[in-house]
Amino acid sequence: MKGIALFPENKAIQTFYAMTLFNLEEHGTAMQLLLECLIETTRDEEIFKYKNAIRFYSDKLNEVWE
Repeated sequence: MKGIALFPENKAIQTFYAMTLFNLEEHGTAMQLLLECLIETTRDEEIFKYKNAIRFYSDKLNEVWE
């Protein structure tokens, strides 16, 4: 967390932190952080088109939508 506080724009630090969260079984938070990193750094037009939807659902991954 200190690295993220010191370098809030560093996506590599955030990625490693997400892996740490995954290892700590904080899967939802890890996925949310990775998805945020993805949409903030992607150059892929198909992913970029769905940026808002990915951001919206990134903290709702365990919800079931009917």
